[in-house]
Parts: sequence; C-alpha cells; structure tokens
Amino acid sequence: MNSNFSRSFYLYWFSDASLITSVAFVGVIIQLIAVETLVLDPSAVSAIVAAQEMAWLVIGLPLGVYIDRLRRKKKLLSLVGLAQVAIGFTIAFLVMNELVNFVWLIALSFVIACLGVVFEIGSQTMIPRLVEKPLLVKANSRVGSTQTAAQILGPPLGSAAFGWLGPGISSLLHSGVSAVSAAMMGATREPAADERTKAKVWWRELVDGLRYVFITYELRNLTLASAAVNFGGGLLQAVLVMFLIRDLDVPTASVGLFVSVGALGGLVGVIFCGRLAERFGAKTVLNSSFISIAAAGVGIGISSLLLSEWVFGLSYMVFNFGIGLFSIVSMAYRQAVCPEELMGRMVSATRLVSWGVIPIGALTSGMLAEAASVPMAVLSGAVLLVVAGALGVLFSRAFGRLE
Repeated sequence: MNSNFSRSFYLYWFSDASLITSVAFVGVIIQLIAVETLVLDPSAVSAIVAAQEMAWLVIGLPLGVYIDRLRRKKKLLSLVGLAQVAIGFTIAFLVMNELVNFVWLIALSFVIACLGVVFEIGSQTMIPRLVEKPLLVKANSRVGSTQTAAQILGPPLGSAAFGWLGPGISSLLHSGVSAVSAAMMGATREPAADERTKAKVWWRELVDGLRYVFITYELRNLTLASAAVNFGGGLLQAVLVMFLIRDLDVPTASVGLFVSVGALGGLVGVIFCGRLAERFGAKTVLNSSFISIAAAGVGIGISSLLLSEWVFGLSYMVFNFGIGLFSIVSMAYRQAVCPEELMGRMVSATRLVSWGVIPIGALTSGMLAEAASVPMAVLSGAVLLVVAGALGVLFSRAFGRLE
C-alpha cells in the first residue's frame, strides 16, 4: 500500500470497486433476462437500457444540492449498498416465481440507476476529503482503474452466472457483494465538512451549480465533449447485447467475457493516464482520448457492415482506451478546481448534460433497430463517435489551464 493514502481511503476504494462490480454484474443479468428469457424486441430492450441511464435527468440536479448539504456522505453511500441488496432479492423472487416481465425490468433498471446516481455523486465528493489535492490525479487513477476493472469483470461474471446458475441465484450473488460494499463504506472514517455559513433555497443552490459549470469554460467544454461521446455510445450500448447474440453469434455465456475483453482497453487507459499526463501533458492525453474514440468509431462501423466479431472487439477496446484516458483527466481537473461546497452540484450538473443524453441515444437506437436493423443502429452510433471525437479535439483548444 502507498503510505500517502489513509486506511479510510482504502476502505472507500474497496467499497466503491465492490459495488460497481456488483451493479455491472446485475446490469447484464437484467439485459439477458430481456433478450433470452422474455425474448423482447429491440425497442423494448433499448427502453430497458434507457431506463438504466434516465436517473440523471430525473434526480441528478436536486440530488447534488442535497449531497452538498451533508457534512458526511458515508452513511448515505452505505444505504445505497443495502438498497442494492434488496434489489438482488427482488429480482430473485420475481424470477423464481415467474413474475418477471417488461414493466418489472424497466422499474428495477430505473431504481438501480437512481441508486447509481446517489453513489456516483457521493463517491466523487468523498475523494477530495480522503486525500490531499496533490494526490487527486493518483487517487482518481487508482479508483478509476478498479472501477474499469469492475466494469470488465462484472459483465462476464454476470453472463456466466446467468448461464450456469440462472438469473435467480445470480441476483442473490449481487446482494451478497452489495452487502460487503455497504459494510466497507460504513467502516470508512470520513472527515466532516465545514458548516455551511448560509443556507439558501434549494433551487438557488441548484442554479449556482449549473452556473458554475457553464461559466467555467474548461468545465463547460469538458461537459459538452463528454455529451457528444456519450450520445454515440448510448446508441451503441442500447443494442450491444442483442448485436453480439443475434448478429455476431456470440454464445450467451460468453457475451460478458467478449465485452470485457474489449473493455480491457479502458483499464489500460486508466492505469497509464497519470504517467502519460506527467510525461506529455494533460492536454495531449485529452487529445489522444478523442482521437482514439474517433478511430474506434471507424472500426465499429466497419464491423457492423462486415459482421466481424474480431474487428468489433478490437475497436471496442480502442474506444474504451479513449474513454479511460478522458475520464481520469476530466475527473481530476473538476475536483481540483471546484470548491468543496459546490462539488456535489458540479458533479450532478456535468453528469446531467453528459450522461443525460445516453437514454436519448438508447431510445433512438431502438427505433433505428426496429425501422432498419440492429447493425444499422450500431453503424449510426459508430458515425456519431467519429464526429464526437473530432469535436472533442476542437473543444480541447480551450484547455490551456489543464497543463
């Protein structure tokens, strides 16, 4: 262990990695229930994916205000873990009693997404309390690397468990891991924030967060660039499982493994981001991330036309490499420049814009798949990734202060 980090940071780190692994695990289980158990059509599957991303639009901004008012976050994050335990038991009950249907999958996906929003905002606002400012890039790189690893491990574990144990038992495993996460977060010693000197009406505090993001030109451009990438990614992710199973003939039990092998690129990007930024500068790393995303879009587009799983896998790896680089540079910068009393609202405002477009992309993808075909929806997402990468390079000209 690095002596620069406290025991509480490691407890937080382990809790964060556990919960994200568990959520990625249950997320693929829900999609497999939709595709394999209920045999839903593309528009219905994309609606479920959209529900998993819709929470930022619904609760993101007011939740940021609420979390900023909390002097300590760990109790709230522990409750998120316990709520995920209940989610796992609910899915298991529905499946084992043959009660699961499209409406239940939509509802459960949305609840999981809302819990994820709570955890995302609270988690990011805790890091600056647990480590000193000079260590923020290093801390975010480490947390980001385990988050990426968790997102890599979660889908293959979920699809393998679905194939071998069935969705019911698999959902109970989700409950177990979430319980561990809640316990670790509860054991974290989090310094309390200073008392707020003057409380405002909540909507004024909300406006303060939005205003801060959009008057700070680096934050504004980071947010717009992320939104452009996420819209293209939303089109792709909504039909990903269906594309792999029905068009590329990937076995159900291997879907998560296939996706995770592609996502290894994200882990590489996250792990080496700090070193690359020290050597070449943050702005160069940022540009490299956008170039990688655009190149991946070209490869994914080719794979949708040739129906080649190998071209898709390699391109998906490059895409995640670019996302890994971008996420660490942008996250560390936001945390370094944002006042602590605005941190939750800053996170919620940037996520509202950058992640709020994902469900729109997902629903658009489902309509394209219904009207044309699933490969056509994948191709549309690939074209948008190319455009987003190019726009990102143009936006990055405004990032002089990142150096």
